[in-house]
Amino acid sequence: MSMTILEPILAWLLEPDNPSVRYRTLTELLGYEPGNRECIETREQIAGSPAAQALFAAMRPDGSFSPGRVTHETHYQAVLKGMLYLGYLAELALPLTDERLQRAVEYYFTLQQADGDFLSHYSCVFGKVLRIMVRLGYAGDARVEKIKTLLLNSQRHDGGYLCDIRERLRRGAPRKSCIRGAVGALVGFAELPEYWDTPQCRALIDYFMRREVCFRTKDMTTLLPDMDSITFPLSRVKADLLSTLVGLSRLGCGNRPEAARAWELLERHRDAQGRYILTKAPALSQLREVAKGKPSKWATFYACYAYQQRQDKIS
Repeated sequence: MSMTILEPILAWLLEPDNPSVRYRTLTELLGYEPGNRECIETREQIAGSPAAQALFAAMRPDGSFSPGRVTHETHYQAVLKGMLYLGYLAELALPLTDERLQRAVEYYFTLQQADGDFLSHYSCVFGKVLRIMVRLGYAGDARVEKIKTLLLNSQRHDGGYLCDIRERLRRGAPRKSCIRGAVGALVGFAELPEYWDTPQCRALIDYFMRREVCFRTKDMTTLLPDMDSITFPLSRVKADLLSTLVGLSRLGCGNRPEAARAWELLERHRDAQGRYILTKAPALSQLREVAKGKPSKWATFYACYAYQQRQDKIS
């Protein structure tokens, strides 16, 4: 795909049925200023869109997305479920002054621990939560600063990341990092340009380049788990090919020769019209844009965005 988006695809993304995709296509793919009248009118429609209404309908009055009081036993599900809903809300481009959005964020921060963690140092969680909070406009918040510090301090010997639980499962030689954790950290770093030239970010890029993005280092014909999947929302705990290429392209590495095979894999997920097909969809109906196996506007938007970032940045 060239940097110029095919006209039929662009027209599809700009259809009025999904004002969030339309707004983000206008501002992030076409470069319109948010103050443009068309952008303002489109953004005003987002709060009443089917996606926003479904997500907020699932939210409890306290801002949570989990039924009942959170206990030690239910903390795990509260963190993961809340991350999924907040992740989708972060995609919608709702005005940051939306009181419902603020309530959801404030509740989620009640699940945060003193060092910025949410769940046994799962980098697939705190990395993606970092991305979510920055996208929601909380980049300078002290609670988000804790997550940034955690991201910088949790990197392992091989440049990747691994949660505490998996680290304890093996004695002796250091356990390899987890691709899910590495992708979580990658999408977190991708939202923090001020960190792109740090040793930690460069080491994480090397982690992916040694694997040609998505292959096992000991067998470069075998894909890592979940790495041939196209999913939405991008806040799912598991790794996927699309969010990885979005992250690497944001970091200026999309044109590295080591990434060539990953782009070829991505192309296999296009249909005859150039739309990208969703391969995995959440079980929760409020989080399901389309069923798996169907063309997805969000997946297509992000694929176009990844290609554009790849070509706009110097490797």
